[in-house]
Amino acid sequence: MSHHQTVIKRGGVGTAVAHGLFGMLTTIVVCSIGVGVYALNLVDRRLESVLGLGQEVLVGLPETLTEVRQALPPALADALNDERTPDYRETVDLNARLVPGDDQTQHLVIHAHNQGERTVTLMALRVVLVDANDVPVRSTVTYAATPLTIDHEWRGPILPGSLRECSLVFHHCPTGLKPKVEITDIRVWTGPKQPEGELAAAPLPAPAPVATIPN
Repeated sequence: MSHHQTVIKRGGVGTAVAHGLFGMLTTIVVCSIGVGVYALNLVDRRLESVLGLGQEVLVGLPETLTEVRQALPPALADALNDERTPDYRETVDLNARLVPGDDQTQHLVIHAHNQGERTVTLMALRVVLVDANDVPVRSTVTYAATPLTIDHEWRGPILPGSLRECSLVFHHCPTGLKPKVEITDIRVWTGPKQPEGELAAAPLPAPAPVATIPN
């Protein structure tokens, strides 16, 4: 006859704490994975919505711009009828010179002569002052032409054949510097565009010759 003895192992307080911490960590990891998957799904759906909205905005953008231009006053709407034409800078005679002033002040005088047949609505200039070793010392950005004439930097467009004169003041500027001026952006006026689908007016027919009756 065999006797079986049952042995019961009882863990201490440390074992119980370890089991509790392990279970809690497992629960946190599982919950974190679930939250992460849900967040990725939510971001994916939001991204699809944003992309779809962006495509709708891009499709409707030309019509929106047309409506905005039609709602603007004539002066503002006219100013928006321009286009970027980098090649047109070849028709602009641009030169600059420094004129000494008082108290280490240098006056930069810029001449921009529009020798072409189009109106310049925007001309951005980057001005750099270099020393005798061609090292840049001072630099700034200014506009020789703007779509509208308001004040200060808003000097207005340059008409065909017109000469634009403008000046900048450099304070605490040493003497012996040389200016370099670069056209960084130039736009010309295109005028009001004809609406699509609208046919141009046909020219009037020439009058028929009048027959003369001999006497």
